[in-house]
Amino acid sequence: MKHKTVFSKGGFSLVEMLVMVGIMSIVLLAMMTMQDNQTKSNNYLDFKLKTIQLRGTLIGQFLKDANNCACLFNGAPPFPAAGTNQLGGAAPTDVGLYTSAAPACGAPASYFINAAGVDGVAAKSVSLQNIKTTTIPNIYSGDFVVNATSTKAVLGPKDITVSVPVSISTTPVGANAQFTDCSVTTTTSDCVTVTTPMTNFCATAICPVDHPKAVSGQCSASCHWIQETTLSADRQYCGVIQGNCTGTAPGDGICIYGGQRATSATVVCCK
Repeated sequence: MKHKTVFSKGGFSLVEMLVMVGIMSIVLLAMMTMQDNQTKSNNYLDFKLKTIQLRGTLIGQFLKDANNCACLFNGAPPFPAAGTNQLGGAAPTDVGLYTSAAPACGAPASYFINAAGVDGVAAKSVSLQNIKTTTIPNIYSGDFVVNATSTKAVLGPKDITVSVPVSISTTPVGANAQFTDCSVTTTTSDCVTVTTPMTNFCATAICPVDHPKAVSGQCSASCHWIQETTLSADRQYCGVIQGNCTGTAPGDGICIYGGQRATSATVVCCK
């Protein structure tokens, strides 16, 4: 008895469909993973930039006025003149500018950082650490420390510590010192300014080894638009829109000469 062989005249078999679905699922999963990792990577870079900007804000605004620090740690108990290296008794997380003098203070109208998070960055803790005596009575040195965390998913460390050297004022209370206020210790002698010569398209100003911390920076250009300005731990990077500066599409035909495509970077570096 002969058996007839049946051939498919069109379409796919069930096995072929299952194989195709499996392959498409694997490809789709890989694409989704790549996209998710890219988003997390971008979030991490943005988080690092925001913490760098936060340090500059603390130096340039919050710690410039000792009253802000006094209000933030208002109510801190006396601490031993020698021994502990951290101010206790106050555990703030919200950092903003106060409009009234301590001890009244009031509440800031807005915050640079707080526990809930501002622009993707939240404060886990704010403290005064590494407190040490100085040669001046009732004046201590220390660090204003913000332990920050990202409120977004990141591809990298989620927590970053932002630290600024400060001068701490106290009043004597028996054998102890009562916290009064604190302010940034950076002075002109502690910092240097580095400016690069004009160069085509991009420039990077790097801090010297004896002043390794970049606290602020800026970019200047001879004619073209500045496309990128990035301040990192020890340098300021500047870049321009190259297409706009070559006189070719998509340019405006104005900044067409070599000297007009130049940019310069300036960075303020502190010890």
